[in-house]
This record gives sequence, C-alpha cells and structure tokens, in this order.
Amino acid sequence: MHFDNTEDDDKENLFNGFEPEEPKKPKEPAYQPDDPRYWDRDEGEWDHLRPTSVGRKLIMWGIGALSVLLLVWLAWRFVFAPYAEDAVQYGYIDTVERRGDFFKTYEGTMLPYKTLHDTTRLYREDFIFSTSDKLGAVLREYQNSGRPLRVEYRTYRFPLPWRGESKRVVVRVDTVNPDSIIPADWLRGRQ
Repeated sequence: MHFDNTEDDDKENLFNGFEPEEPKKPKEPAYQPDDPRYWDRDEGEWDHLRPTSVGRKLIMWGIGALSVLLLVWLAWRFVFAPYAEDAVQYGYIDTVERRGDFFKTYEGTMLPYKTLHDTTRLYREDFIFSTSDKLGAVLREYQNSGRPLRVEYRTYRFPLPWRGESKRVVVRVDTVNPDSIIPADWLRGRQ
C-alpha cells in the first residue's frame, strides 16, 4: 500500500512567507584608550554624556555609601531609639522580679493610679515595665507597700534582650505624696 498526499486540499505550504533572518553583526570589541583603534572610532551623538569607568565607579561607591548610611539610620531609628521619652506614670508597684537567661533585668508590674481610682471605666490593664539593676532594687522596696510612686519611662518599638522583656523601660523613680495625686474628698471618705 502506497500513501499519497498529493491530492489533499487542506495541505498548506509550511515555508510560504518564511524568510530567514539576517545574521546579526558581531559586536565591536571595546577598545581601551591605550589601543590606537580606540581613537579612530566614531563617537556617537550621546557618547560624551556617558560617564567614564572611573566616574561609574565613583557613582556606584556613592550610591552604596548612601544605601549603607540609610540602613544604619533606619536600624538606629526603629530599633535603638525610643519613640516616646519622658513619659510619666503614677501608681503602686505590684511585683518586681529579676528575669532573664543571659541578660538579667528587672521586670515589674505597676497598678496605675488613674485606672484604680476611675469609677466610670473598667480596669483595663497593669503597667508592665523593665528596668535596670539599680532601679529594680529601689522598686523592690516599694513592692506592695501601698505607697504611690511616680515613674518616668521610655517606650521603644521593640524589646531587646539587654533592655528587658517589655517595650517600656523605667529610667527614674520618685516617691509621691498621696495628697498631691489622690483627691482630698476620697481621702476624707476613707478615714
């Protein structure tokens, strides 16, 4: 049996309209200034604006230096610099503990004065903080004493191991006269 395709009507010429591509011209070699052919080539219309190899290196070093400076500034700004400084809280120290595996810090909770004595709102939360060894020892003396304290603290975006487990770090502690923060009518009703 012989197979013949000469009578097929739907046969199309696969090479109809096909023209081979012209071969690409080889790329001209990049001559260096010490080669005489470097000076014989034609300069393009925009070649005078193209930076030299030394200029390219300077631009790349400048961009790299600016990128490194930007990264260092961002790291300092978002990790090490506080976003709230000189904040103040009044309250009563509830617990102070020394915690940490490698970096020992004092962690504590304080019952905020304004949430304890506010009769219109529900109690929200304790004031949780970290502090240094020196202030931790001072705060431990006032633990469950019933004496109100004024603490100044800084709030950071992230807790770091050497600062403590909390974002809030107490930097200063003062005792407070209860008469100056507690309303007089509340003291009279207590007696």
